[in-house]
Amino acid sequence: MKSSSTGLTIIEVLVALAVFAVLMVAVTTTLLSSLRTNRQTELRTKVTRAAETWADRYRGGLEPRLTTKSCVVSSNTLTCTYPANYAYPTSEWSKWDSDFRSIMQPFSHVVTLTVLTPSGNSVQLNELNIKTTYLDAGQPKVIKFTTKVVY
Repeated sequence: MKSSSTGLTIIEVLVALAVFAVLMVAVTTTLLSSLRTNRQTELRTKVTRAAETWADRYRGGLEPRLTTKSCVVSSNTLTCTYPANYAYPTSEWSKWDSDFRSIMQPFSHVVTLTVLTPSGNSVQLNELNIKTTYLDAGQPKVIKFTTKVVY
């Protein structure tokens, strides 16, 4: 009598499970890496938007707000420092951008405006340096943004 077996052996099942486990580890690692990268990119985009918002406000003549106790003038330089969660005044600041507080508050900012042209010129060329600090996975990171502003 011949016996015919139609099922899988335990060895075949274990090999199939091992192959499946290896593939799942590879897929999971790739997905986790992709999620981490997406989160970092989204955060960096928000930080860049905050820095660009400062530049737009200075270019548009909406800044600096010297009445805010956060600005210091020395020689030909104006430096304004805004810590994270700074209470930006709603009445003046939000007229230009209704999302201003939500854009700026999660980050700390140091905005420096330096006069480049000698006094007496009809056009004043300035260099605007924006340094925005943020936390990424608990580690402080900085974005620096520099542009020229003409008044």
